[in-house]
Amino acid sequence: MRIYFDNNDLIFQHEDGTLAVWFMDVREPPHVHVLHGEKVAKVWLDPVRIQTNRGYNRAELNRVLKLTRGNQTRLLEAWYGYFNR
Repeated sequence: MRIYFDNNDLIFQHEDGTLAVWFMDVREPPHVHVLHGEKVAKVWLDPVRIQTNRGYNRAELNRVLKLTRGNQTRLLEAWYGYFNR
């Protein structure tokens, strides 16, 4: 998974092109916006669960959850480091 910044947003890019993005919405609990093409899901990080979904089917959401759970510690560390909490 590649990590980089783009216009002040923290981006995690999976090998298949799926993006996990932090927009500047620090007022909410730790979460990522998972983007792939026109699909987008908002995923809470603790506990990991889908908050909103637009376009992902059930199998794809299960994969999003699996990837998020597999990287939960890293994502939370990056979240708190990025937002200085």
